[in-house]
Amino acid sequence: MGQSQQQHRTPSTRRESVSTAVGIAAERAALAARERDLVQARAAAQRLASTSSASAR
Repeated sequence: MGQSQQQHRTPSTRRESVSTAVGIAAERAALAARERDLVQARAAAQRLASTSSASAR
């Protein structure tokens, strides 16, 4: 996965740091949701593979 280079700097204002924290939290939530979807998709693919191979026998 290509990580884009981000500028790491100290937020100049408290409000800016709060919005950054909110953005990070939202990003983490989005990543967690994507991870869950991946796990579910993988499990579904596994089930499909096991049922199709069982019916092929």
